[in-house]
Amino acid sequence: MTDSPYSGSALRRALLHFSTGKGFGAVIGIAWLFMLVRELPLADYGAYVTFTAFLNIFVVVGSFGLIAVAERYVPEHRSLSSGPVLARFLTRLIALRVVLLAVACLAMAGFSAHLPALLSIEGMADTFLVFQIVVFGEGLCRYIETIFDSLLQQKYSQISTLFRYGTRLLALLAYPLLSDEALDLFTWITIEAVTVSLGALLALALMSKIVRQARHEEGERAGEGKLDYPRYIRYAAPIYLGRILALFSGIEMAKLVTTKMLGLEASAVFGFCASLAITLQRYLPTYLLMGMVRPLFITAFHSERPQKRLDFLFSLIVKLNMFAILPALAVTTVLGDGVVHLFSSGKISEGGLMLTLMLGFVVSQALRIAHGMVLISLEDGKGSLLIAVAGATVFALSALFVSVYGPVALVLGLVAADFVAMAIAGHRIRMKSYRLNYPYRGIGKLFIATVGATLFISLLDLSLAGYGEISRVLAAAGLGMVLYALLAQSIRPFTDEERGAINRMLPVRLFVW
Repeated sequence: MTDSPYSGSALRRALLHFSTGKGFGAVIGIAWLFMLVRELPLADYGAYVTFTAFLNIFVVVGSFGLIAVAERYVPEHRSLSSGPVLARFLTRLIALRVVLLAVACLAMAGFSAHLPALLSIEGMADTFLVFQIVVFGEGLCRYIETIFDSLLQQKYSQISTLFRYGTRLLALLAYPLLSDEALDLFTWITIEAVTVSLGALLALALMSKIVRQARHEEGERAGEGKLDYPRYIRYAAPIYLGRILALFSGIEMAKLVTTKMLGLEASAVFGFCASLAITLQRYLPTYLLMGMVRPLFITAFHSERPQKRLDFLFSLIVKLNMFAILPALAVTTVLGDGVVHLFSSGKISEGGLMLTLMLGFVVSQALRIAHGMVLISLEDGKGSLLIAVAGATVFALSALFVSVYGPVALVLGLVAADFVAMAIAGHRIRMKSYRLNYPYRGIGKLFIATVGATLFISLLDLSLAGYGEISRVLAAAGLGMVLYALLAQSIRPFTDEERGAINRMLPVRLFVW
């Protein structure tokens, strides 16, 4: 099976491109986040948080289910169909996405005089109008990158992402050198519109190369793989509705609710802490592997022993993500206020509790997404819709307490919604005659290492009380993470088979946990 598009050699090649791209991407993403909060006035940054929340919601709402189709059926056609069939499928997906995005963005542009007021950001109609260019370009780039991920074309996915965010960072660095005026939101959105438009052109060029290669590919795979549009719609329709509900009960809606009920400055604090947590979520290598692993879940369902393959992938993904996220949670539990103050260049002094809760949400999201991958492989669109309805209900209840407890109520509601979603997902998977074998022992060992690291960081923080904030935070956090790694190595949360699978994907066998 070495010729398979999702063979071990293909996965290792994708992992190499992924690791290289995300290494640079982590630096670019973090630098861009920290510089933007420093350059923009706090109220403008709060408005930008609201704009990006709108973008993240609108990109999914305006997809009309095409994202779900790309995630589920691009890997299937890559594995089972001939090259020309795959090329035709990709071309039609991209064309339809462009048309739907253009129509949706033009419709939003027509309401640009009224929508900012509904979002509690008065006097920004012109800015919102220009922002529709960002929405179109970003939506198209993300969709093409989803297809790249589904094809294990991490090389092109990383090139597209790095170019888009790299040009933003370069523009942010160059602005103070080229202008004497302070950066405001309208100027930044205009700059972003230019960079994302260039990024969209690059993404389209890379995708056209993939399509040309597929058209000239010999028909070596077994089936022609007809384009079964009724099947795609049956699967994608409930997934699409579920994702809309999930968005309206997710972190982006929480940002909008915070802006509406508590104002732009509260939104800036909430948005910055959320951005720190989500940046960590996006740029931790093990979390980012999910984009590469999703096709493996789908092909596992078509393997000779689907239950065993799904169990192995589920356990591995759950433990890898918790292994990477939990040490950050240990750091923020003790040093949260210092971390937020340091990374915001002193603009935000109190945000430790919010950041810690947001990282707790990242943990629950990692678990929920692993469940979702199994549902995708089983083509259970109705299950995803039920999960979204339950999550929306829990989130709506938490929003009732915002006036008393502030954004904390929203984050706790998000975490609770994730656990409700996982309970429903487990039930739906059992209905399909499959089961999820949770790696309780490995998770328990990871929590033991986390508790040990948290206690150590707390003691070290007390002993370094006389030192400056930067030295204290960096020293305590760094040494705490080293201790976490050593504790985890000593108690070995991963099985021999899991360690072997991870090391086979690495150029050097370094994974010892």
